[in-house]
Amino acid sequence: MQSPTNRPAELFIVVIDDTSADAFIVQRVVGKHHADNLCTWFADADEALDFLMKSDHSRPPDLVLLDIKMPKMTGLELLGKLDEAGRLPYPAPIIVLSSSTMRRDIDEAERFAGVSYKTKPSGYVDTRRWLNSVLNEVVRNKIS
Repeated sequence: MQSPTNRPAELFIVVIDDTSADAFIVQRVVGKHHADNLCTWFADADEALDFLMKSDHSRPPDLVLLDIKMPKMTGLELLGKLDEAGRLPYPAPIIVLSSSTMRRDIDEAERFAGVSYKTKPSGYVDTRRWLNSVLNEVVRNKIS
């Protein structure tokens, strides 16, 4: 679906993942989805938390992709801090995107309001296919 200007809506995606290769793949797919898409990467959950806690964003994110397994602060700890601060559900969808298939991790992530869980697709092609589907859904929700 396209916006009234006959172009897909511009999206702002936040990626929180300590693995630069995974973040690079997401940034590449987001950029190829639409040239005007913006993608900000945080390798550190503490910095990402500071960003997400601000309520005065000139441009709030349209989607947040969050890894679980990170040093210093895990993605689940980040969600807990957002929840404690009354910031969940977050204004943008948060998708926990992790290589973990442990039921405990999935249940823990999905107990937070507005958070869904997806096991990381394997490889660029699967990631591109899945992420393009998610981005298209975010665009549909944004312009409807």
